[in-house]
Amino acid sequence: MTPPQADSEWIQVEDLGPYVELFGPVYMRMLDARTSAGEIIRFGFHVQPKHCNLSGGCSGGMLASFLDIALARTGILSRGYEHRTPTISLQMDFLQPARVDEWIESRAKLIHSSQRMGFCDATLVGPRGPVMRGSGIFRITSGPYM
Repeated sequence: MTPPQADSEWIQVEDLGPYVELFGPVYMRMLDARTSAGEIIRFGFHVQPKHCNLSGGCSGGMLASFLDIALARTGILSRGYEHRTPTISLQMDFLQPARVDEWIESRAKLIHSSQRMGFCDATLVGPRGPVMRGSGIFRITSGPYM
């Protein structure tokens, strides 16, 4: 895993909305080709003190928000959707803590999609291995949902 300072392929995602501005920045990197695991894109962030809970680890809420972004955006980009995909369901398992200054990166893929729904799986990985795994179901809209 390479943090964005050392790799010019990572770009900061600018269009994630005001909520993400509170805890960002979030970065993304398009992969040259679809991996054998079905990935086309990766998302990442640096764990900062503002992300941490009283125990000193990255808050589960922060990891859940990042997982949601990675899953939904992977679904959007995998299918070329033009509209947002509101989250219907988000399932997650916390595997180990992420610590301040660690780079956390997604490994996400679209598992299945229909005309109205997208199903994605992901693992969030840090320098010491998997931090979280999860899956999401997303509504495919025909226009803006707000």
